[in-house]
Amino acid sequence: MNPKRPVLFFLLAALPLLVPVPVAFGQPMPGGMGKKEEPKNTPKQGFAVAPNEITEFVLDPKSKRNQVVFLSKAPKETIKGTTRTVAGQLKGNLYSLMDIAGTFEVAWKDLDTGDKTRNEHMMAAPWVDAASHPKIVFTLTSIEPDGKQSKRGKIIKGTLLGKMAMNGREREMSIPATLAYLPAKKSKSGKKTAARVSIKAKFDVDLAGFDIGRDRVGEKVAKTQNITVSLVMRPAKKEESKTADSGKKKSKKKKKKADSEA
Repeated sequence: MNPKRPVLFFLLAALPLLVPVPVAFGQPMPGGMGKKEEPKNTPKQGFAVAPNEITEFVLDPKSKRNQVVFLSKAPKETIKGTTRTVAGQLKGNLYSLMDIAGTFEVAWKDLDTGDKTRNEHMMAAPWVDAASHPKIVFTLTSIEPDGKQSKRGKIIKGTLLGKMAMNGREREMSIPATLAYLPAKKSKSGKKTAARVSIKAKFDVDLAGFDIGRDRVGEKVAKTQNITVSLVMRPAKKEESKTADSGKKKSKKKKKKADSEA
């Protein structure tokens, strides 16, 4: 027998002991060595075509699609109130739907039921106390998508979460809605069009939850009002996007100035 063969056999037998087991079998080593794993991408929740940054939008007053409608279907009467006068702001990262916040307001005096006398009754007690609480305000705190996205990343369906305030009462609300994002673009002639965000929603409001109507609700005024909302928003201009913090800083500066003048 060749005397070199025992040495060769010994080396081959000892090889698995000298090489760490994960490497010997092609498995990743602890601590990141060995087989490299592909990084996982965080799934997008919002608009794939929106910029990945905090932006602010305001209601576009020129849009003819802005409208809020309430419909009351009672046994003895159907009442429809409409307004196109809406104020609102939306701020956050629309790409990821992070840090979303906003407010939307409708003044009672702007809701028209088609009858002047009925409008006046609607704004007085026991219906709503428009003198003390002149506006309906929805404060948006987050947008919860339903997980389905359009192929082009321009439309999402989900739920608007926040609080509704009217007639001196405030209630948590979950409003199903469809949102669309239209990116900024430039036409062939060179004209620029700013980005747009549209919101469409349909939901119900229980009048008892806001202490509206009390014992008069039922025959001529439905207990539950059907609400339809259509809004179009545009990017906020610098003078429209002042935050509460900047307002506080400004007030502090005014106070210091007043103190120095005193």
